[in-house]
Amino acid sequence: GQNFRYNSVTIDGVAQNDNFGLSKNASATQRTPISIDAIEAVNVNIAPFDVTYGNFIGGNINIVTKSGTNEFEGSVFAFRTDDSLTGDESDGVKLAIGDFSEDTWGFTFGGPIIRDKLFFFTNYEKFETDRPSNSQTIENIAGVDQADVDRVRSVLQSEYGFDPGPFAASDTDKDEKILVKLDWHINDDHRAVATYQSADGDVLFDDFPEVAVLQSNRYNINEKLTAFSAQLFSYWTDNFSTELKIGSKDVENRQISVDTTNPDFAITAPGGGTIAAGGDRFRHTNELDNESRLFRLKGDYELGDHLLTAGFEQEKYTVRNLFLPFSKGNYVFFSIDDLEARNVGFVLYGNSNTGIAGDAEANFELAVNSFYLQDEWTPNSDLSLRFGLRFDEYDNSDSVPFNSAFESRNGFDNQENLDGKDLVLPRFG
Repeated sequence: GQNFRYNSVTIDGVAQNDNFGLSKNASATQRTPISIDAIEAVNVNIAPFDVTYGNFIGGNINIVTKSGTNEFEGSVFAFRTDDSLTGDESDGVKLAIGDFSEDTWGFTFGGPIIRDKLFFFTNYEKFETDRPSNSQTIENIAGVDQADVDRVRSVLQSEYGFDPGPFAASDTDKDEKILVKLDWHINDDHRAVATYQSADGDVLFDDFPEVAVLQSNRYNINEKLTAFSAQLFSYWTDNFSTELKIGSKDVENRQISVDTTNPDFAITAPGGGTIAAGGDRFRHTNELDNESRLFRLKGDYELGDHLLTAGFEQEKYTVRNLFLPFSKGNYVFFSIDDLEARNVGFVLYGNSNTGIAGDAEANFELAVNSFYLQDEWTPNSDLSLRFGLRFDEYDNSDSVPFNSAFESRNGFDNQENLDGKDLVLPRFG
């Protein structure tokens, strides 16, 4: 199928996508950003034609959260699994399951604050797993055995003054989710909804399953998502209604190597495999913050068998990215003997032009301003036709520092951005 980044995932209408594109799934978090016990309904729109949809080219999955009612209701749940409940063999092949345990627990609770008027709903979920840091045993790594790992570990301790840790190790991953929702029935014609959501996760990774990655060379992805949305639904007449929505989403991503001090070491074992130790090369300097802000005002007017829709929305993205691989160096040794003799094969090093890693920080903003108009014509109960037009305008006025070396290599400069670009999107369905 197509890449998941073509799609859009929204929770109560606020996009929860991975704006920067680093996540291993369609979400801004490593695990799902919302507990399944907080979900009232899931709407899946495959390639929707409606003009109110934009900023994606695939499908849309909208998650609608639960609301409180006039009755106090709640639930408590807990799940547990471990290696004793998991199969360790498939078609006669042993699987490297290892010793692990996983626990998930939480609750939901909702009800009236003012009967028939104001309601609340809350949800909390906590996930924790104590699992192997690696997804396989050393026997599954081609060209490396335990004796090679033990020798490299000994050499790094005696000659380089640090313990790179074992290959076989365990780690505790955590994930915590909170949702709070308020529903206010102002009167028969106006209704307001506000939702607060947070997801805070910590996951240990290594990027190279074919490499014997020692514990020091693995890294934690610490991600925290905070989202807020507020909506006002108003029915002004029997024919005219409006929707006002504001929303925000903030994501803080920190990818931190287990070893934050030493450079990255890559050592070739006698069997031709590779052993990695020290601080992961891509996490020497790695911080990412991205924010999005949403404003939407939409009106619907019923005119006979026509439903006319017009609206404006703005989605604004703010990004801070500090990514500088190799800023502590990557030392490559072609044998364990070379490692012991300090005979390095080659060194990779990267830094900012000033030599200060923090000066490589990039900050930029992008705003997408959208105007749309649509006529949905329903001539009979069996046929509905939509004719619409959406106009997206891009505001990206941050200047890009001129790089003369780039221009000399490529024949054009590096200062182009999306500022002033626009899209005209006719819709019919």
